[in-house]
Amino acid sequence: MTDFLIDKVTENDPYQHIGSQKLFQNLSKHIYPLINRLENNIKVKNNLLKQIKLEYPQLFRIVKDSTRQLSERYDLAQIDDAEVGFITLYFAEAAESTRPPINAVVVCTTGFGTAQLLKAKLAKRFSELNVVELIAKRDLAEEIENSAKPIDLIISTVNLPESIEVPTLVVSALLTMEDQERLERMIGQVRRRMVS
Repeated sequence: MTDFLIDKVTENDPYQHIGSQKLFQNLSKHIYPLINRLENNIKVKNNLLKQIKLEYPQLFRIVKDSTRQLSERYDLAQIDDAEVGFITLYFAEAAESTRPPINAVVVCTTGFGTAQLLKAKLAKRFSELNVVELIAKRDLAEEIENSAKPIDLIISTVNLPESIEVPTLVVSALLTMEDQERLERMIGQVRRRMVS
């Protein structure tokens, strides 16, 4: 049943990369008590359900559909939203721990001194960023066009033309606390774009 559920969820593009032994082990420990609860009509309360639906709306819908198919396939009672929420957390944890890095380009006036400092600060604070290039503002358009890796985010110490289609954030070379908070929000937006 655990394999069936993992197969159904990972049929969906954004979650194809999350099948893992750890997910199977954790989820299978939940499935056995779940079956017991279903057979004995025991309901659980999920105080995190509203938050789970807000944080992972697409994944929740996919898990809900997959659990409906699981119930039909194995002739189980319908799995309610509280249980779907708990199951969603297993997939969310697996997705969060196996998600690909965000490829970023750091732009400054010359592409050297301040970019090096900013890259070091980014590496220390944001492990999910993969800084693929440090470049001067004048070279940005060419880098976007010719980059070997897709560029998911541009972090710049100088204002850039609005015509740039890649998500962009202007920060101080010192990466202030305010910059870090703004970058955290921007990374969240980029992640949502990558999944959709």
